[in-house]
Amino acid sequence: MAYEPLAYAQEDENILEGKEKWVRVSSEGTDSFNLRLEDESTFMKMAISDPTAGESLTIDLFFIDFKTAQTKEHVNYDITVKQNDKTVLSNMGVHEDIGSIQLVTSTLDTGEPVDIEITILGFGLPGDEENWTGVKGEVVTFTAVPEFGQIVMLILGASILTIIYLTSKHGLRLNYIK
Repeated sequence: MAYEPLAYAQEDENILEGKEKWVRVSSEGTDSFNLRLEDESTFMKMAISDPTAGESLTIDLFFIDFKTAQTKEHVNYDITVKQNDKTVLSNMGVHEDIGSIQLVTSTLDTGEPVDIEITILGFGLPGDEENWTGVKGEVVTFTAVPEFGQIVMLILGASILTIIYLTSKHGLRLNYIK
């Protein structure tokens, strides 16, 4: 089953109460999202830097046991990150001993949105797939959108310059009704 970021909230605690599929927590330059996985015993936290032209995108993944609040061990997953149909990160069949992972993409060409797809393969030792636990084959999709795109900043700058020009050329006239 594929998930999209459907519901947002302001606090991490909402995911622990099971009210929402996604919980969003934002800070300058980074968005953090929590998702309770299909097996109800695991949630995934994902922190993503803003897509910026000429820079790499940083993705921090945390797989946490819902009952103990401890980081899960022996996480197996696939991840693909694309920008404008160009793959900037592709890791398949990855095994991490500890479910606290930092991934870095290749340099982004633009500041446009980035599509992320993570397939959770299960939790267990490599080569022992028949004994893996937790969700198997769950697909999580997400689009990381920059906070302010270059076009928005260009329009804002042009608007401010136009106001300054018109004010200096024609003055600021206020007509009062008497």
